Amino acid sequence: MKKLTFSALLFSLASTSGFAEQQTGPRLVAYRDTYILLGKYNPNPPDLGDYSSALATKEADGNRGIDNLETEFQISGKLIVGESLFSQRDYFSIAYTQRSFWQVYNKPFSSPFRDTNYEPELIYTWRPDNFAIDANKWHLRSASFGFSHQANGSYGEFDRSWERIYAQFDASYNDWLFSAKPWIPIGPEVNNGGDFTDYYGYGEVSVAYLFGDNQCNHRVSAMGRNNLKSDNKGAIDLRFAYCITPAFSLYAKYFNGYGESMLDYNIHNQSFGLGVALNRIGDRREMMSDSSQWTFAGMSIFRDSYILPFKYNPSPSVPDLAGGVPGQQPDKVEVEFQFSFRLTMPFNLFTDTDNLSFAYTQQTFWQPYERSGDSVRETNYEPEFFYQWNSKKEARSSAWSPEWIRLGLVHESNGQTQIRSRSWNRIYTEFSFDAKPVTIAVKPWYRFEETAEEDDNPNMEDYYGYGQLTAKWQINDRHRLSFLGRNNLKSDNKGAVDLRWSYGITQELALYLKYFNGYGESLIDYNKHNKSLGIGFAINQ
Repeated sequence: MKKLTFSALLFSLASTSGFAEQQTGPRLVAYRDTYILLGKYNPNPPDLGDYSSALATKEADGNRGIDNLETEFQISGKLIVGESLFSQRDYFSIAYTQRSFWQVYNKPFSSPFRDTNYEPELIYTWRPDNFAIDANKWHLRSASFGFSHQANGSYGEFDRSWERIYAQFDASYNDWLFSAKPWIPIGPEVNNGGDFTDYYGYGEVSVAYLFGDNQCNHRVSAMGRNNLKSDNKGAIDLRFAYCITPAFSLYAKYFNGYGESMLDYNIHNQSFGLGVALNRIGDRREMMSDSSQWTFAGMSIFRDSYILPFKYNPSPSVPDLAGGVPGQQPDKVEVEFQFSFRLTMPFNLFTDTDNLSFAYTQQTFWQPYERSGDSVRETNYEPEFFYQWNSKKEARSSAWSPEWIRLGLVHESNGQTQIRSRSWNRIYTEFSFDAKPVTIAVKPWYRFEETAEEDDNPNMEDYYGYGQLTAKWQINDRHRLSFLGRNNLKSDNKGAVDLRWSYGITQELALYLKYFNGYGESLIDYNKHNKSLGIGFAINQ
């Protein structure tokens, strides 16, 4: 029941008329670091028996286990939904952070996501009226009070979740930044023996040093926590960000202790990772405060980013797993959310109107209402790279002259292991035509062939076809209708129709309705027919 209450709370907060009347409207801004560690090495990773003795026994014959090398990435942002509530310097926000640990190099285990941690938060932040930066003086940057729900969306022996209320105080002294975050756990926990506070303690402290110029600064930071008991369990997290461009930094992370992931909350790990992170735009002294002005350089919304707190399927399909094993019967009501962003490289390639981009889309189907725990039924991960050529408006001879053309490479998978694994790789072209008030895009693709042993989803083209057609009708400033259709163009006529309606509540937040009918709403259901209707909120593009 607690999960239903939390979802209802998010729903009611987002629809509060008082927030909708703010002149600026909700804003999506940066929160914690957003990064990817392309390689992260753990010299002594957990044994499967640390998670499940049954799983360790089952996989012993296949010589499968946790690989020393994996990928870790984190995505974090917050939505400012109300400002100047009690003073001229406060605001209320809904934040979301997700960190995933991906065994991408572990081919014997089908490259699964070892753990994914989901953390939505409700935060009230106050900042002092006198915010001038003076040298050689201590400054309180902000005081925040929040509620955090953290879970890994798994089930059975792998399920982990807890909730906290916390305070956070951010201060600075010249180029040094300090943060103290005490917390108190509330409500029941789902763990594997021993409270979370036995390993996470009751808070954490952070310190960072910034150097370099204001346009491209470097950062060294450290975070520490301890349970303050005789067994002295805790963790230290060291990070270094070296600015390469105003948009990107080389990013290194060292962790030693307990709780690197929720699955490992009571397991000691030591790891080192190297990758890249996105830089926040703004004065370097804002880097650890709770400024409401942050954004990430070069980032924009790609596909629709939304949450449907209520989505109903009158007859959800049971997925077919490998080896003829039936999957679990899904509940009729669930939560669905998607976030999608694009990073455009700050240079042209062949013309003055083209660019190269990386995009990432993640769609999650969460069943919190009836099942015990925070069961995430399915998550689909879709990174892609594409080249885009944009035509100049004055050069278009008609409405049917392409507005832009893309050529891309996309990988899509559900991050599951063995019998639940789904993945495919495609190249595509996409043509967009702007016939105002309607825009139309045609997107044919070609799937890379796989061997029978490696193909997690044979005959996918029989259900997804070889492309899709999308259309968006901007009826007026507030109303927008969207259509997506695909078909296998065979006699059995398998495909899908996806209809969406959005109504702008504010400049950036919209009421959102989504109807789906067909195959492939999620990868686990690529060969199953489903019908669903959901209602929620989306961020306007």
